[in-house]
Amino acid sequence: MERVLAEPDWTCIPEQVRETEHLGYDALVAAEIPIDPYLPLVIASQVPARLTLATGIAVALARSPVSTAYTAWELQRMSQGRFMLGLGSQVKGHIVRRFSMPWSSPAQRMREYIKLVKACWHTWQTGAPLDFQGECYRVNLMPPAMCLPPQSHPDIPVQLAAVGEHMLGVAGEVCEGVRLHSFCSRKYIEQIALPSLRAGFARSGRSEEEWERFEVAGGGMVVTGADADEVQRGVLEVRKRLAFYASTPAYRIQMEIEGFGEQAEKLTWMSKEGRWNEMLEVFTEEMAHRYAAIGTYDAIVERIRERFDLVSAVQFSIPIRTAADSGMLRELIQDLKA
Repeated sequence: MERVLAEPDWTCIPEQVRETEHLGYDALVAAEIPIDPYLPLVIASQVPARLTLATGIAVALARSPVSTAYTAWELQRMSQGRFMLGLGSQVKGHIVRRFSMPWSSPAQRMREYIKLVKACWHTWQTGAPLDFQGECYRVNLMPPAMCLPPQSHPDIPVQLAAVGEHMLGVAGEVCEGVRLHSFCSRKYIEQIALPSLRAGFARSGRSEEEWERFEVAGGGMVVTGADADEVQRGVLEVRKRLAFYASTPAYRIQMEIEGFGEQAEKLTWMSKEGRWNEMLEVFTEEMAHRYAAIGTYDAIVERIRERFDLVSAVQFSIPIRTAADSGMLRELIQDLKA
């Protein structure tokens, strides 16, 4: 079970860590919306806890892979082996127009990126020379003065955010896990994500035992509340979010596999016309049930189990306004982990 770190007020991060552990979560995840996700994890790593600390995700192509390797290595040391590096490519517009970085063949670039990150770690841990020669990245300089020292937890798990079959294949080939998009149906996981991950994993030459440890994180949304009215308010907000995703051509695969290709075309047209407020006429509540586990507190555990039985890590929370809310969330997490 994963909890997303609230946008910091940096002074509140230690308390968030302690609360997250008390509630029974396994991991605390920092997303790059809009902050640099590594920064809050520096603070979180100094709080005594058992939680995994993860980026979910950091925008890889906005940074050099060597820079990412340095940051991840130090976070792993600071957290005493509890760091997980979650990376994503982002889309071309953001990489080129927001970060002013190069863009080409994102799946190929991410494959090389992650291999180079791991090559840096191998050099620092073993002292072996660094000589990485790819199509997108070439690095052959790592003098001793620039090497970070070896550490007792050198094996940092890497997860890659992936939607399309090529990127899913890269995740299976070079990573220890995948982070599926929240706009994601069970049918997509079963028919596209898992076979693509399996195919990529087969190319890696790793064992079946290692496949059993491969983590599939995310893959949908959760809407819950104390009563039906609260759930309906949550469903309305999730439909707005889902309609936005459905209007994006990059996520068309998620709609088409559920037979919603015509609706996706219409939503894309509406987004170009600025007709955002009319999108809920197209993206119905019935459609939302394909992409989210929905139910009141007394039903949501079973809904999550049905919806997320193919994944190994789920992001889930409820608003905590009172001690009773905190107790309810802790109880739900215990039930989900039972």
